[in-house]
Amino acid sequence: MVRTSRQTTVLVAILACSAAPLGACSDHGFSPVDKLVGDDAPRIEIAPASLDYWVGGTTTTDTRSFVVRSIGVAPLSLTALELTDETGDAGVFEIDPAVAAAVADPDLPLLIESGDELEVPVTFSPLGPGAAGARILVRSDDPELPQQPVTLTGQADTPSLAISPSPHDFGTAQVGCPSTVELRLENVGTAALTIEDWSLSGDSGLTHLPSEALPIVLAPGSWIFTEVAFSPTFEGTATSSLVVDSTDPRGAVSAEQSGTGTAAGTGEDVFDVVDDLPVDILLAIDRSASMEDDAARLTAGFSDFLGVLAGATTGWHLGVVTLDDGCFNEGVLTADHPTLSDAFATAVSTGQDRDIALDEALLQLSDRAVGAALDGGCNAGFRREDSLLHVIVVTDEPERSHEEAAAWTWQHWVDALTDKAGSPDALQISGIVDSEDCNEGADGYLEAIAETGGEVHSVCAADWGSALASLAEASLGRLRVLSLTQDPVPASIVVTLDGVEQTGNWDYDAAANAVVMRGGITGRELRVGYLVEGLCPE
Repeated sequence: MVRTSRQTTVLVAILACSAAPLGACSDHGFSPVDKLVGDDAPRIEIAPASLDYWVGGTTTTDTRSFVVRSIGVAPLSLTALELTDETGDAGVFEIDPAVAAAVADPDLPLLIESGDELEVPVTFSPLGPGAAGARILVRSDDPELPQQPVTLTGQADTPSLAISPSPHDFGTAQVGCPSTVELRLENVGTAALTIEDWSLSGDSGLTHLPSEALPIVLAPGSWIFTEVAFSPTFEGTATSSLVVDSTDPRGAVSAEQSGTGTAAGTGEDVFDVVDDLPVDILLAIDRSASMEDDAARLTAGFSDFLGVLAGATTGWHLGVVTLDDGCFNEGVLTADHPTLSDAFATAVSTGQDRDIALDEALLQLSDRAVGAALDGGCNAGFRREDSLLHVIVVTDEPERSHEEAAAWTWQHWVDALTDKAGSPDALQISGIVDSEDCNEGADGYLEAIAETGGEVHSVCAADWGSALASLAEASLGRLRVLSLTQDPVPASIVVTLDGVEQTGNWDYDAAANAVVMRGGITGRELRVGYLVEGLCPE
Protein backbone atom coordinates (compact mmCIF):
# COMPACT_ATOMS: atom_id res chain seq x y z
CA MET A 1 0.00 0.00 0.00
CA VAL A 2 1.35 3.42 -1.00
CA ARG A 3 0.94 6.33 1.40
CA THR A 4 2.09 10.01 1.05
CA SER A 5 4.67 11.51 3.42
CA ARG A 6 2.12 13.89 4.94
CA GLN A 7 0.17 10.85 6.22
CA THR A 8 3.20 9.31 7.85
CA THR A 9 2.82 10.84 11.37
CA VAL A 10 -0.76 9.72 11.87
CA LEU A 11 -0.38 6.37 10.10
CA VAL A 12 2.76 5.35 11.97
CA ALA A 13 0.84 5.93 15.18
CA ILE A 14 -2.08 3.84 13.90
CA LEU A 15 0.18 0.99 12.76
CA ALA A 16 2.17 1.09 15.98
CA CYS A 17 -1.02 0.76 18.00
CA SER A 18 -2.17 -2.26 15.93
CA ALA A 19 0.89 -4.18 17.16
CA ALA A 20 0.76 -2.92 20.74
CA PRO A 21 -0.90 -4.57 23.75
CA LEU A 22 -4.50 -3.61 24.46
CA GLY A 23 -4.73 -0.02 25.74
CA ALA A 24 -1.08 0.72 25.19
CA CYS A 25 -1.77 3.72 22.92
CA SER A 26 -4.63 5.34 24.79
CA ASP A 27 -2.50 8.38 25.73
CA HIS A 28 -1.98 9.10 22.02
CA GLY A 29 -5.63 8.86 21.04
CA PHE A 30 -5.39 5.36 19.53
CA SER A 31 -6.50 2.05 21.15
CA PRO A 32 -7.50 -1.29 19.68
CA VAL A 33 -11.14 -2.45 19.83
CA ASP A 34 -12.01 -5.78 21.36
CA LYS A 35 -14.40 -6.98 18.63
CA LEU A 36 -15.00 -6.78 14.92
CA VAL A 37 -18.44 -6.68 13.26
CA GLY A 38 -20.02 -7.23 9.85
CA ASP A 39 -18.82 -8.99 6.78
CA ASP A 40 -15.64 -8.25 4.89
CA ALA A 41 -16.68 -4.60 4.28
CA PRO A 42 -15.07 -1.70 6.21
CA ARG A 43 -17.16 -0.38 9.10
CA ILE A 44 -16.99 2.97 11.02
CA GLU A 45 -17.89 3.97 14.55
CA ILE A 46 -17.60 7.54 15.96
CA ALA A 47 -17.68 8.46 19.63
CA PRO A 48 -18.82 10.80 20.92
CA ALA A 49 -21.22 12.06 18.24
CA SER A 50 -21.20 15.59 19.70
CA LEU A 51 -18.71 17.88 21.43
CA ASP A 52 -19.73 20.59 23.88
CA TYR A 53 -17.35 23.51 24.62
CA TRP A 54 -17.12 26.36 27.10
CA VAL A 55 -14.68 29.29 27.19
CA GLY A 56 -14.61 31.87 29.96
CA GLY A 57 -12.63 33.27 32.86
CA THR A 58 -8.95 33.27 31.96
CA THR A 59 -9.30 30.75 29.14
CA THR A 60 -9.57 31.75 25.49
CA THR A 61 -9.75 28.32 23.82
CA ASP A 62 -11.13 24.86 24.55
CA THR A 63 -9.96 21.64 22.83
CA ARG A 64 -11.96 18.39 22.80
CA SER A 65 -11.73 15.24 20.71
CA PHE A 66 -13.81 12.55 19.05
CA VAL A 67 -12.58 9.13 17.91
CA VAL A 68 -13.03 7.41 14.56
CA ARG A 69 -12.86 3.58 14.98
CA SER A 70 -12.40 0.91 12.33
CA ILE A 71 -14.68 -1.89 13.58
CA GLY A 72 -14.97 -3.94 10.37
CA VAL A 73 -12.85 -6.78 9.08
CA ALA A 74 -11.45 -4.70 6.22
CA PRO A 75 -9.39 -1.50 6.80
CA LEU A 76 -11.43 1.72 6.91
CA SER A 77 -10.59 4.37 4.35
CA LEU A 78 -11.15 7.87 5.78
CA THR A 79 -11.75 10.19 2.81
CA ALA A 80 -12.65 13.57 4.39
CA LEU A 81 -13.22 15.57 7.55
CA GLU A 82 -15.45 18.39 6.36
CA LEU A 83 -16.16 21.31 8.71
CA THR A 84 -19.51 22.70 7.53
CA ASP A 85 -20.62 26.30 7.86
CA GLU A 86 -24.37 25.78 8.02
CA THR A 87 -24.73 28.02 11.08
CA GLY A 88 -22.07 30.55 10.11
CA ASP A 89 -19.89 29.67 13.11
CA ALA A 90 -17.48 27.18 11.54
CA GLY A 91 -14.67 29.77 11.64
CA VAL A 92 -14.34 29.51 15.44
CA PHE A 93 -13.73 25.73 15.29
CA GLU A 94 -10.54 24.13 13.97
CA ILE A 95 -9.69 20.48 13.33
CA ASP A 96 -6.18 19.59 14.49
CA PRO A 97 -3.94 20.63 11.55
CA ALA A 98 -1.89 17.39 11.55
CA VAL A 99 -5.00 15.20 11.34
CA ALA A 100 -6.64 17.50 8.80
CA ALA A 101 -3.54 17.38 6.59
CA ALA A 102 -3.39 13.56 6.76
CA VAL A 103 -6.98 13.26 5.53
CA ALA A 104 -6.87 16.11 3.01
CA ASP A 105 -5.92 14.22 -0.17
CA PRO A 106 -9.04 12.58 -1.69
CA ASP A 107 -6.90 10.58 -4.11
CA LEU A 108 -4.87 8.98 -1.33
CA PRO A 109 -7.26 8.29 1.56
CA LEU A 110 -6.11 7.60 5.10
CA LEU A 111 -6.40 3.91 6.09
CA ILE A 112 -7.33 2.90 9.62
CA GLU A 113 -6.53 -0.77 10.06
CA SER A 114 -9.18 -3.09 11.43
CA GLY A 115 -9.33 -2.71 15.19
CA ASP A 116 -7.58 0.67 15.30
CA GLU A 117 -8.94 4.14 15.98
CA LEU A 118 -8.01 7.74 15.15
CA GLU A 119 -8.37 10.62 17.64
CA VAL A 120 -9.50 13.90 16.06
CA PRO A 121 -8.88 16.96 18.30
CA VAL A 122 -11.06 20.02 17.56
CA THR A 123 -10.42 23.43 19.13
CA PHE A 124 -13.03 26.11 19.89
CA SER A 125 -11.60 29.71 19.73
CA PRO A 126 -14.51 32.15 20.05
CA LEU A 127 -14.18 35.71 18.81
CA GLY A 128 -16.90 37.01 21.07
CA PRO A 129 -19.47 36.00 23.69
CA GLY A 130 -22.47 33.79 23.10
CA ALA A 131 -23.29 30.43 21.56
CA ALA A 132 -21.74 28.92 18.43
CA GLY A 133 -22.36 25.72 16.51
CA ALA A 134 -21.08 23.74 13.55
CA ARG A 135 -20.79 20.18 12.23
CA ILE A 136 -17.98 17.96 11.03
CA LEU A 137 -18.94 15.45 8.34
CA VAL A 138 -16.73 12.38 8.56
CA ARG A 139 -16.61 10.70 5.15
CA SER A 140 -15.35 7.12 4.68
CA ASP A 141 -15.76 3.99 2.54
CA ASP A 142 -18.19 2.34 4.99
CA PRO A 143 -20.89 1.24 2.51
CA GLU A 144 -23.69 1.70 5.03
CA LEU A 145 -22.51 4.90 6.76
CA PRO A 146 -20.46 6.81 4.15
CA GLN A 147 -21.10 10.12 5.97
CA GLN A 148 -21.28 10.53 9.73
CA PRO A 149 -21.88 13.91 11.45
CA VAL A 150 -20.21 15.17 14.63
CA THR A 151 -22.09 18.07 16.20
CA LEU A 152 -20.08 20.95 17.71
CA THR A 153 -21.67 23.37 20.20
CA GLY A 154 -19.80 26.10 22.05
CA GLN A 155 -20.59 28.71 24.66
CA ALA A 156 -18.32 31.69 25.33
CA ASP A 157 -18.41 34.04 28.28
CA THR A 158 -15.87 36.63 27.06
CA PRO A 159 -15.49 40.41 26.84
CA SER A 160 -16.32 42.15 23.57
CA LEU A 161 -15.53 45.76 22.66
CA ALA A 162 -17.87 47.79 20.49
CA ILE A 163 -16.91 51.31 19.33
CA SER A 164 -19.53 53.69 17.99
CA PRO A 165 -19.93 55.58 15.81
CA SER A 166 -17.61 53.79 13.43
CA PRO A 167 -16.90 54.97 10.85
CA HIS A 168 -17.47 58.67 11.52
CA ASP A 169 -17.40 61.42 8.90
CA PHE A 170 -16.79 64.93 10.23
CA GLY A 171 -17.92 66.33 6.89
CA THR A 172 -16.43 69.53 5.47
CA ALA A 173 -14.78 71.94 7.89
CA GLN A 174 -12.93 75.22 7.55
CA VAL A 175 -9.16 74.78 7.89
CA GLY A 176 -8.22 75.70 11.45
CA CYS A 177 -11.75 75.22 12.81
CA PRO A 178 -12.00 72.35 15.31
CA SER A 179 -14.85 69.91 15.84
CA THR A 180 -15.04 66.76 17.95
CA VAL A 181 -16.83 63.43 18.00
CA GLU A 182 -17.52 61.50 21.17
CA LEU A 183 -16.78 57.79 20.70
CA ARG A 184 -18.54 55.28 22.89
CA LEU A 185 -16.43 52.29 23.95
CA GLU A 186 -18.79 49.64 25.34
CA ASN A 187 -18.26 46.14 26.66
CA VAL A 188 -21.04 44.17 24.94
CA GLY A 189 -19.62 40.87 26.18
CA THR A 190 -20.38 38.73 29.21
CA ALA A 191 -17.06 39.11 31.07
CA ALA A 192 -15.02 42.11 32.29
CA LEU A 193 -13.05 43.95 29.59
CA THR A 194 -9.72 45.70 30.20
CA ILE A 195 -8.69 48.50 27.81
CA GLU A 196 -4.90 48.32 27.85
CA ASP A 197 -3.86 50.85 25.21
CA TRP A 198 -5.23 53.13 22.53
CA SER A 199 -3.67 55.23 19.80
CA LEU A 200 -4.72 57.32 16.83
CA SER A 201 -2.86 57.04 13.56
CA GLY A 202 -3.46 58.86 10.31
CA ASP A 203 -3.32 62.31 8.76
CA SER A 204 -2.53 65.58 10.53
CA GLY A 205 -5.47 67.50 11.90
CA LEU A 206 -7.03 64.49 13.66
CA THR A 207 -6.22 64.11 17.35
CA HIS A 208 -7.25 61.72 20.11
CA LEU A 209 -8.29 63.41 23.36
CA PRO A 210 -8.16 60.62 25.97
CA SER A 211 -10.90 60.72 28.57
CA GLU A 212 -9.27 58.60 31.28
CA ALA A 213 -5.96 57.10 32.29
CA LEU A 214 -5.21 53.52 31.28
CA PRO A 215 -5.84 50.72 32.04
CA ILE A 216 -9.63 50.95 32.13
CA VAL A 217 -11.80 48.02 33.28
CA LEU A 218 -15.37 47.81 31.95
CA ALA A 219 -17.91 45.45 33.45
CA PRO A 220 -20.32 43.75 31.01
CA GLY A 221 -22.80 46.33 29.72
CA SER A 222 -20.73 49.36 30.82
CA TRP A 223 -19.01 51.98 28.67
CA ILE A 224 -16.87 55.10 28.57
CA PHE A 225 -16.59 58.00 26.14
CA THR A 226 -13.44 59.34 24.51
CA GLU A 227 -13.06 62.11 21.94
CA VAL A 228 -11.41 62.49 18.56
CA ALA A 229 -10.92 66.08 17.36
CA PHE A 230 -10.75 67.23 13.75
CA SER A 231 -9.06 70.56 12.99
CA PRO A 232 -8.00 70.38 9.34
CA THR A 233 -4.54 71.67 8.52
CA PHE A 234 -4.80 71.28 4.75
CA GLU A 235 -7.38 71.28 2.00
CA GLY A 236 -8.66 67.83 1.11
CA THR A 237 -9.66 64.66 2.91
CA ALA A 238 -7.96 63.49 6.10
CA THR A 239 -8.45 60.05 7.66
CA SER A 240 -7.46 58.39 10.89
CA SER A 241 -8.05 55.25 12.89
CA LEU A 242 -8.44 54.91 16.66
CA VAL A 243 -6.98 51.50 17.53
CA VAL A 244 -7.91 50.08 20.95
CA ASP A 245 -5.99 47.15 22.45
CA SER A 246 -7.95 45.24 25.06
CA THR A 247 -8.72 41.77 26.41
CA ASP A 248 -11.30 41.29 23.67
CA PRO A 249 -10.32 37.89 22.19
CA ARG A 250 -10.32 39.44 18.71
CA GLY A 251 -7.33 41.56 19.69
CA ALA A 252 -7.18 45.20 18.54
CA VAL A 253 -10.50 46.85 17.61
CA SER A 254 -10.45 50.01 15.50
CA ALA A 255 -12.79 52.85 14.58
CA GLU A 256 -12.31 55.00 11.50
CA GLN A 257 -12.71 58.78 11.18
CA SER A 258 -12.54 61.09 8.19
CA GLY A 259 -13.13 64.73 7.33
CA THR A 260 -12.54 67.22 4.55
CA GLY A 261 -10.76 70.54 5.01
CA THR A 262 -11.45 73.66 3.01
CA ALA A 263 -9.67 77.03 3.28
CA ALA A 264 -10.85 80.61 3.02
CA GLY A 265 -7.91 81.28 0.72
CA THR A 266 -4.13 81.21 0.48
CA GLY A 267 -1.55 83.81 1.37
CA GLU A 268 2.11 84.42 0.65
CA ASP A 269 4.43 87.11 1.95
CA VAL A 270 7.88 87.80 0.49
CA PHE A 271 10.83 89.28 2.39
CA ASP A 272 14.31 90.31 1.27
CA VAL A 273 17.12 88.92 3.42
CA VAL A 274 19.12 91.69 5.09
CA ASP A 275 22.62 90.79 6.19
CA ASP A 276 23.91 91.48 9.70
CA LEU A 277 20.66 92.59 11.30
CA PRO A 278 21.26 94.66 14.44
CA VAL A 279 20.78 93.73 18.09
CA ASP A 280 21.80 95.92 21.05
CA ILE A 281 22.66 93.99 24.24
CA LEU A 282 23.04 95.73 27.60
CA LEU A 283 24.66 93.70 30.41
CA ALA A 284 23.96 95.23 33.86
CA ILE A 285 26.03 93.53 36.59
CA ASP A 286 25.71 93.59 40.38
CA ARG A 287 29.19 94.13 41.87
CA SER A 288 28.14 93.75 45.53
CA ALA A 289 30.21 91.61 47.91
CA SER A 290 28.09 88.49 47.45
CA MET A 291 28.87 88.55 43.72
CA GLU A 292 32.68 88.36 43.98
CA ASP A 293 32.98 85.41 41.60
CA ASP A 294 30.52 86.66 38.95
CA ALA A 295 33.21 88.27 36.78
CA ALA A 296 35.12 85.00 36.47
CA ARG A 297 32.01 83.04 35.49
CA LEU A 298 30.99 85.70 32.96
CA THR A 299 34.47 85.76 31.44
CA ALA A 300 34.58 81.94 31.26
CA GLY A 301 31.24 81.81 29.44
CA PHE A 302 31.88 84.72 27.06
CA SER A 303 33.15 82.45 24.27
CA ASP A 304 29.83 80.54 24.34
CA PHE A 305 27.93 83.82 24.19
CA LEU A 306 30.07 85.22 21.38
CA GLY A 307 29.98 81.99 19.37
CA VAL A 308 26.20 82.09 19.09
CA LEU A 309 26.16 85.77 18.11
CA ALA A 310 28.91 85.38 15.52
CA GLY A 311 27.06 82.51 13.87
CA ALA A 312 24.11 84.75 13.08
CA THR A 313 25.21 88.35 12.64
CA THR A 314 28.10 90.76 12.99
CA GLY A 315 25.70 93.63 13.58
CA TRP A 316 25.60 93.37 17.36
CA HIS A 317 26.46 95.96 20.00
CA LEU A 318 27.31 95.05 23.59
CA GLY A 319 27.50 97.44 26.53
CA VAL A 320 28.56 96.38 30.05
CA VAL A 321 27.51 98.65 32.92
CA THR A 322 28.30 98.36 36.64
CA LEU A 323 28.84 101.96 37.81
CA ASP A 324 26.25 104.52 38.92
CA ASP A 325 26.86 106.96 36.06
CA GLY A 326 25.49 104.38 33.60
CA CYS A 327 28.47 104.65 31.25
CA PHE A 328 29.66 101.43 29.64
CA ASN A 329 32.88 100.28 31.26
CA GLU A 330 34.76 99.62 28.02
CA GLY A 331 32.52 101.59 25.67
CA VAL A 332 30.37 99.95 23.00
CA LEU A 333 31.86 96.52 22.19
CA THR A 334 31.39 95.29 18.60
CA ALA A 335 32.43 92.34 16.42
CA ASP A 336 35.45 94.24 15.06
CA HIS A 337 36.93 95.18 18.46
CA PRO A 338 40.67 94.27 18.27
CA THR A 339 40.90 92.78 21.79
CA LEU A 340 37.29 91.83 22.42
CA SER A 341 37.73 89.08 25.03
CA ASP A 342 40.16 91.15 27.10
CA ALA A 343 37.87 94.19 26.93
CA PHE A 344 34.92 92.09 28.09
CA ALA A 345 36.88 90.61 31.00
CA THR A 346 37.88 94.11 32.11
CA ALA A 347 34.35 95.47 31.74
CA VAL A 348 32.63 92.78 33.85
CA SER A 349 35.17 93.14 36.70
CA THR A 350 35.04 96.94 36.95
CA GLY A 351 33.81 98.51 40.20
CA GLN A 352 33.69 97.67 43.88
CA ASP A 353 30.64 97.37 46.09
CA ARG A 354 31.43 100.31 48.40
CA ASP A 355 31.65 102.70 45.44
CA ILE A 356 28.32 101.74 43.82
CA ALA A 357 24.81 102.69 44.93
CA LEU A 358 22.81 101.08 42.10
CA ASP A 359 24.40 97.60 42.20
CA GLU A 360 21.11 96.22 43.61
CA ALA A 361 18.87 98.39 41.42
CA LEU A 362 19.87 97.15 37.98
CA LEU A 363 16.65 98.12 36.16
CA GLN A 364 17.23 101.72 37.24
CA LEU A 365 20.91 101.42 36.22
CA SER A 366 19.90 99.98 32.81
CA ASP A 367 17.48 102.85 32.22
CA ARG A 368 20.25 105.32 33.00
CA ALA A 369 22.64 103.54 30.59
CA VAL A 370 20.11 103.52 27.72
CA GLY A 371 19.37 107.18 28.37
CA ALA A 372 23.07 107.93 28.05
CA ALA A 373 22.99 106.26 24.63
CA LEU A 374 20.07 108.33 23.32
CA ASP A 375 21.03 111.87 24.32
CA GLY A 376 24.52 111.89 22.86
CA GLY A 377 26.02 111.00 26.22
CA CYS A 378 28.75 108.56 27.18
CA ASN A 379 27.07 105.59 25.45
CA ALA A 380 26.37 107.34 22.15
CA GLY A 381 26.19 105.01 19.18
CA PHE A 382 24.88 102.05 21.17
CA ARG A 383 21.19 102.29 20.20
CA ARG A 384 20.05 101.98 16.60
CA GLU A 385 16.66 102.42 15.01
CA ASP A 386 14.67 99.18 14.57
CA SER A 387 17.14 97.21 16.67
CA LEU A 388 16.11 94.90 19.51
CA LEU A 389 17.20 96.12 22.96
CA HIS A 390 18.05 93.10 25.11
CA VAL A 391 18.74 94.03 28.75
CA ILE A 392 20.44 91.24 30.74
CA VAL A 393 20.75 91.67 34.51
CA VAL A 394 23.19 89.61 36.61
CA THR A 395 22.56 89.63 40.37
CA ASP A 396 21.75 87.53 43.44
CA GLU A 397 19.60 90.25 45.06
CA PRO A 398 16.02 91.43 44.42
CA GLU A 399 15.41 94.70 42.51
CA ARG A 400 15.55 97.48 45.12
CA SER A 401 14.91 100.72 43.24
CA HIS A 402 11.58 101.09 45.06
CA GLU A 403 13.44 101.45 48.35
CA GLU A 404 14.57 104.87 47.16
CA ALA A 405 11.19 105.94 45.75
CA ALA A 406 7.96 103.98 46.15
CA ALA A 407 6.93 104.73 42.55
CA TRP A 408 10.08 103.12 41.17
CA THR A 409 8.62 99.64 40.90
CA TRP A 410 9.74 97.06 38.34
CA GLN A 411 6.75 98.10 36.19
CA HIS A 412 7.93 101.73 36.29
CA TRP A 413 11.32 100.73 34.86
CA VAL A 414 9.84 98.37 32.27
CA ASP A 415 7.65 101.22 31.05
CA ALA A 416 10.63 103.60 30.97
CA LEU A 417 12.81 101.15 29.06
CA THR A 418 9.97 100.35 26.65
CA ASP A 419 9.64 104.05 25.87
CA LYS A 420 13.36 104.31 25.18
CA ALA A 421 13.38 101.11 23.08
CA GLY A 422 10.57 102.49 20.90
CA SER A 423 7.91 99.77 21.38
CA PRO A 424 7.15 96.71 23.53
CA ASP A 425 8.33 94.45 20.70
CA ALA A 426 11.74 96.15 20.72
CA LEU A 427 12.47 95.41 24.42
CA GLN A 428 13.42 92.15 26.07
CA ILE A 429 14.66 91.79 29.66
CA SER A 430 16.42 88.59 30.75
CA GLY A 431 18.54 87.70 33.73
CA ILE A 432 20.97 85.48 35.52
CA VAL A 433 19.25 85.93 38.87
CA ASP A 434 18.54 84.21 42.18
CA SER A 435 15.65 82.12 40.86
CA GLU A 436 16.49 79.23 43.22
CA ASP A 437 16.70 81.28 46.47
CA CYS A 438 20.38 80.62 47.08
CA ASN A 439 20.71 84.19 48.45
CA GLU A 440 17.88 86.75 48.73
CA GLY A 441 15.63 85.97 45.76
CA ALA A 442 14.81 87.82 42.55
CA ASP A 443 11.65 89.83 43.27
CA GLY A 444 11.12 92.58 40.71
CA TYR A 445 13.45 91.02 38.14
CA LEU A 446 11.34 87.91 37.61
CA GLU A 447 8.26 90.03 36.99
CA ALA A 448 10.07 92.31 34.54
CA ILE A 449 11.48 89.31 32.68
CA ALA A 450 8.05 87.69 32.41
CA GLU A 451 6.48 90.95 31.25
CA THR A 452 8.91 91.29 28.34
CA GLY A 453 9.19 87.61 27.36
CA GLY A 454 12.80 87.19 28.41
CA GLU A 455 14.75 84.26 29.83
CA VAL A 456 15.53 83.34 33.44
CA HIS A 457 18.77 81.57 34.39
CA SER A 458 20.04 80.75 37.86
CA VAL A 459 22.87 82.76 39.40
CA CYS A 460 23.40 79.75 41.70
CA ALA A 461 24.89 77.64 38.88
CA ALA A 462 28.62 77.05 38.96
CA ASP A 463 29.00 77.28 35.17
CA TRP A 464 27.27 80.01 33.18
CA GLY A 465 28.38 78.92 29.71
CA SER A 466 25.08 77.32 28.68
CA ALA A 467 23.11 80.20 30.19
CA LEU A 468 25.11 82.79 28.22
CA ALA A 469 24.73 80.79 25.00
CA SER A 470 20.97 80.65 25.56
CA LEU A 471 20.87 84.40 26.27
CA ALA A 472 22.68 85.03 22.99
CA GLU A 473 20.05 82.92 21.20
CA ALA A 474 17.36 84.98 22.91
CA SER A 475 19.07 88.14 21.67
CA LEU A 476 18.78 86.83 18.13
CA GLY A 477 15.21 85.60 18.48
CA ARG A 478 13.67 88.84 17.23
CA LEU A 479 16.24 89.65 14.58
CA ARG A 480 14.09 88.39 11.70
CA VAL A 481 10.45 89.05 12.46
CA LEU A 482 8.46 88.40 9.29
CA SER A 483 5.11 90.10 9.82
CA LEU A 484 2.31 88.43 7.86
CA THR A 485 -0.39 90.32 5.97
CA GLN A 486 -3.20 87.84 6.73
CA ASP A 487 -4.10 85.53 9.61
CA PRO A 488 -2.70 82.06 8.81
CA VAL A 489 -3.63 78.57 9.92
CA PRO A 490 -0.42 78.02 11.95
CA ALA A 491 -0.04 74.37 10.97
CA SER A 492 -0.17 75.27 7.28
CA ILE A 493 2.76 77.72 7.31
CA VAL A 494 5.63 76.87 4.97
CA VAL A 495 8.81 78.99 5.00
CA THR A 496 11.25 78.83 2.10
CA LEU A 497 14.66 80.49 1.63
CA ASP A 498 15.53 80.89 -2.05
CA GLY A 499 13.06 78.09 -2.83
CA VAL A 500 14.32 75.65 -0.17
CA GLU A 501 11.87 74.80 2.62
CA GLN A 502 13.08 75.76 6.10
CA THR A 503 12.37 73.49 9.07
CA GLY A 504 13.41 73.79 12.70
CA ASN A 505 14.73 77.35 12.45
CA TRP A 506 11.56 79.42 12.82
CA ASP A 507 8.56 79.90 15.12
CA TYR A 508 5.16 81.44 14.61
CA ASP A 509 4.30 84.25 17.05
CA ALA A 510 0.49 84.33 17.13
CA ALA A 511 0.31 87.53 19.19
CA ALA A 512 2.43 89.41 16.65
CA ASN A 513 1.11 87.43 13.65
CA ALA A 514 4.68 86.95 12.52
CA VAL A 515 7.17 84.25 11.66
CA VAL A 516 10.32 84.65 13.74
CA MET A 517 13.48 83.21 12.18
CA ARG A 518 16.25 81.85 14.42
CA GLY A 519 20.01 81.81 13.90
CA GLY A 520 21.95 82.94 10.88
CA ILE A 521 20.37 83.13 7.44
CA THR A 522 22.36 83.11 4.23
CA GLY A 523 20.30 83.84 1.15
CA ARG A 524 18.40 86.46 -0.76
CA GLU A 525 14.66 85.91 -0.36
CA LEU A 526 12.35 84.47 2.30
CA ARG A 527 8.82 83.43 1.38
CA VAL A 528 6.07 82.52 3.84
CA GLY A 529 3.10 80.65 2.38
CA TYR A 530 0.00 79.61 4.31
CA LEU A 531 -3.70 78.88 4.24
CA VAL A 532 -5.79 81.82 5.40
CA GLU A 533 -7.76 81.28 8.58
CA GLY A 534 -11.49 81.77 8.07
CA LEU A 535 -14.27 82.47 10.52
CA CYS A 536 -15.18 79.33 12.45
CA PRO A 537 -18.87 78.64 13.16
CA GLU A 538 -19.90 79.25 16.72
